[in-house]
Amino acid sequence: MKNCSSSTSEIQIYSAFIKERTLQRVSESIASNINVNVVARWRKDDILSGASDLSVYKICKKHNWNFGVKLSMHQKIYFFDKLKILIGSANATEKGLGFSSLSNDEAGVAVDVHVSDLEKLKLLDHGVTWLDDNLF
Repeated sequence: MKNCSSSTSEIQIYSAFIKERTLQRVSESIASNINVNVVARWRKDDILSGASDLSVYKICKKHNWNFGVKLSMHQKIYFFDKLKILIGSANATEKGLGFSSLSNDEAGVAVDVHVSDLEKLKLLDHGVTWLDDNLF
């Protein structure tokens, strides 16, 4: 949450699974003037099994964040102000991010982003379908 609260311009969240309570909790530490993009895998079976929640779209809309779907995505990447990136195994769920007493054992690494990395990081959005109310 430290990286979220200290971000000044942009946050990007790429997580195969995203839960409503987790995204709501994360939103509490993000300033209202921050540009936020959230991308989930959001396959039909992810929603039906409860791995992800449909309501994350509404949370994103409420905060004027962009929400996208990439059906082939499995990565878990959190990108802050084009300066720092967290890459690991943690989905944006309570168990994944340690908000639950029954949290998963996750691993990850936070690294500083160099200018040469920015072009590569733009590829994360390749194939994302950005939702609006009509698509939702």
